[in-house]
Amino acid sequence: MGAAPTRVDSRTVCFTQKTPLRSPPAGLGGWCTACTVSREQTDEDWQQSHVFKHPLAPLLRELFDLQDLDSNGLLEESELIELNIVIATLHYGRDIDRDMLHKKYQSLFRQRLDPFGRGVGFRTFLEYMTQVLVDYDKDMAAQEMIVEQFIAEANLARALLSSGAWCDSNRTSV
Repeated sequence: MGAAPTRVDSRTVCFTQKTPLRSPPAGLGGWCTACTVSREQTDEDWQQSHVFKHPLAPLLRELFDLQDLDSNGLLEESELIELNIVIATLHYGRDIDRDMLHKKYQSLFRQRLDPFGRGVGFRTFLEYMTQVLVDYDKDMAAQEMIVEQFIAEANLARALLSSGAWCDSNRTSV
């Protein structure tokens, strides 16, 4: 199994080759020094060379697809907010502070995924989640269990949203 990406001198490390991703002059894109995969490649090329070599890629893809509520191939800020409000309600009950959660997940999305709140593809999500998992626990088995828990929660929240069991009074305006 390959190692998860890590930070080395604030540069991302390729998880297939364990080497730093270097940026060309002007800071556009980057490439792995060992496998020479350009960051400007199409997402499909990049996925073939990197994503599917990541040991948790299938689970993270499942999580991404569950969070992509409208199934358009992008995780949108509003989807992340809505799903996490449902999950928080399941954990803590209806008296949660929806405004606080809205601000929390909007801030997270804009700080870690896209500063303008635009939807992100799987590639961006994978890079973000890989770092989140490394921050939680460096052990791959522990990371797998964490992702499985995220999937279980997202599955339940999505099922509630799509079944109509989650009534409009519970929904937020995102």
